[in-house]
Amino acid sequence: MTRPMPGASIGLTDRAVFALTLHHEASGEGRRGMVAVGCVIRTRAAWGKWGPTVRDVCLAHKQFSCWRPAGGTTNYGRLVVHADAIRAGRLPPVLASAFEVVDEVLAGAPDITHGADHYWAPQAMVPRGRVPEWAMGVRPTATIGGHVFVRLRP
Repeated sequence: MTRPMPGASIGLTDRAVFALTLHHEASGEGRRGMVAVGCVIRTRAAWGKWGPTVRDVCLAHKQFSCWRPAGGTTNYGRLVVHADAIRAGRLPPVLASAFEVVDEVLAGAPDITHGADHYWAPQAMVPRGRVPEWAMGVRPTATIGGHVFVRLRP
């Protein structure tokens, strides 16, 4: 299991960590994109490599860039603002759909990624469109919005 990232997640429920991850990883992909990323997180939790809970998976070291300042300071900064609001008892309206998706995924929504445990956004790669080394030679299980989903687990 990889070590969790501290900081912005302190004092948040598992559900809030999951919703923040979905919003900051995939809100630009709409509800379907957030469901897809949620399915990956649920699959990873069942696998256990990154820990047995969705919180462990979301905060696993270097797995979801939204939890790391080095993963994109603008996105991380927004995540911190949203996390602070949640800790203060305020739900930013922009997060409402992410919380709905969390509940849907945890209730057993069908896996629209067909068992994927990883994904990437080709348009975010440098150079643009590049396939990450860890995905070389792996056939995608789905492409949803701007994300390509793959299954690496045997």
